[in-house]
Amino acid sequence: IGLDDMFIMLAAWRKTDTSLTVTERMADTLEDAGVSITITSLTDLLAFGIGSLSPLPAIKTYCLFTAIAVLFDFFYQITFFGGFMVLFGYMESFNCHGVSCLPSPQSGQRLRRNDVVTIRSISHHHVTEIDNTRRVNSAHSIPAKQHIIMCFFRDYYAKLISKPISSALVLILYVCYIGLSGYFLTTLVIGVEEMNIAKQGTMTFDYLEIFSQYFAKTGPSVSVAFTEPYPYWQPDKQIDIEQVLLDFHDNSHIQNRNNTEFWLDAYIKYLRTSYGTAQLDQNTFVTVLKDQFLKLPCCEKYKLDINFNGSVITSSRFILASRDLLSSKDENDLLLDVRKSVDEATEYLGINVIASSIGFGYAERYQTIVPTTLLTLGIAVISMLLVFLIIIPIFQLVY
Repeated sequence: IGLDDMFIMLAAWRKTDTSLTVTERMADTLEDAGVSITITSLTDLLAFGIGSLSPLPAIKTYCLFTAIAVLFDFFYQITFFGGFMVLFGYMESFNCHGVSCLPSPQSGQRLRRNDVVTIRSISHHHVTEIDNTRRVNSAHSIPAKQHIIMCFFRDYYAKLISKPISSALVLILYVCYIGLSGYFLTTLVIGVEEMNIAKQGTMTFDYLEIFSQYFAKTGPSVSVAFTEPYPYWQPDKQIDIEQVLLDFHDNSHIQNRNNTEFWLDAYIKYLRTSYGTAQLDQNTFVTVLKDQFLKLPCCEKYKLDINFNGSVITSSRFILASRDLLSSKDENDLLLDVRKSVDEATEYLGINVIASSIGFGYAERYQTIVPTTLLTLGIAVISMLLVFLIIIPIFQLVY
């Protein structure tokens, strides 16, 4: 943005009359370029300001910092850079070298010694005197040489684009562009492939490539937690939990029931083997669980799945195995199905149930892409329209 504004101001300076004083040339430059860089900076500032309202922290931070940078760049262009343009304008009027800043007299022109001394000392009175002299001696000014690119667009491209056949061709291309854009929007897939975020040839890329080819059918695990106390020792409550598990396994991206890691399944088998029954009172159920079952070498892993507060199980979890997550769409479908099952389990059991997986972080972002994009796009279009209506020179032209 800063480079664009710089070139706009330099192009406006090149178009000014060299016979004018530096003050007048700078005024003409800002008159020509000021509106352009103001509209550019204002619209960019609005765009990034709206982007800073995004619910995604990464986008919010990026847009906020960029909006501040755009605001700083605007004031930088009209103050610091503009001041340097004035200094180099005086150097140009005195025919000074652009690098060494020393006088380089050209044919038919000589600089007086006191003029050179004055530009070095920046005496306001004498600079004004020289500006007046430049205005009177405008016949000795050297016309600005137009750049070859400017000449090309002025003398050739402008004439070409003004022909009726060119206008018809542009209209046809625009219609084709709109049609192709609409078609590809219908085929657009939300998400990103993990291999595309790694550089080709790196170990990360090779790992992701091998994983997608051979191991993608077995996805990351999904942890489902009961965050409130629940009477796990009651047989009817155990049946309710089993019904919840079956509901989760109705998801097409969840592996079958045998692949679920649940401490209650293993504990009930242990009780039936060791005690002949799984129907125990609360104290016995929890005591055997803490003092015997969780101390078995094969069952120590379940210590991470249960939280105790004395003889009360305050929270616990089971782990589901996902499958066939071959694309971002599959991850998104898994997230939606698990959320639906979690809501149903919360209502059915009467306690709070939550679920989490390492892949849900990406899938949750996919959920916000479409509504966030449409919202920010609509706000941006309205904001740009308002800026256009405010800054347009002749408001009646809108109608």
